[in-house]
Amino acid sequence: MTPEHWEFVAQLARRLSAVVTVPLYPLGPETPLMKMYDAVQPLHDELAAAEDPTPFWVMGDSAGGTMTLVLTQQARLAGRPTAQRIVPITPCTDSSLTNPDLHTAALKDPWLDVPGVAEVTRLICPEMDTQHPRVSPIYGDARLPPMLLFAAGLDLLTPDTKKMAAKAKEAGTEVELVVGEGMVHVWPLLPIWEGQQAVDKIVEWLEQGSS
Repeated sequence: MTPEHWEFVAQLARRLSAVVTVPLYPLGPETPLMKMYDAVQPLHDELAAAEDPTPFWVMGDSAGGTMTLVLTQQARLAGRPTAQRIVPITPCTDSSLTNPDLHTAALKDPWLDVPGVAEVTRLICPEMDTQHPRVSPIYGDARLPPMLLFAAGLDLLTPDTKKMAAKAKEAGTEVELVVGEGMVHVWPLLPIWEGQQAVDKIVEWLEQGSS
């Protein structure tokens, strides 16, 4: 967690009058991806099943955005409650990196590159099929709760994020895709005007879901 993360969390808590739970889980590459999910899934399921009249939302950025999708899919697969709304922010939806558009997008990305993403995947998912839904949620169940999905114009992950949005819409999911033109990976958390506009959008969208 960076200072930008804590400022983001504080804004959401204050403006939504919400209790925000931030799971602190073991990180890679020391911890395999499946163990990360196993550490957080029980907390997700406990909060989703709580007898509380207030809505339960899940969001995360980058790997946390991927985790948002996977936790929701796994809960649904097991027949357990899920969040009422989810907000994945610039997630990695397909770690197989087989979309040819990634390489074109990578030419504009000042932060990520395809070999780097591939190496991270190799380190945290040794000997796993990169098209397994718990590695790449685009291959999982696209029937999700209403979703506000953020992508960036200068992010190599955006072609797959757009594919994920299209697949979810086709499955009947209510999806709003926000693409920050000229923006980089995880731009909604950055201390810039566009980042603040994204926070405003998240607050407005979540308030709509609780009214």
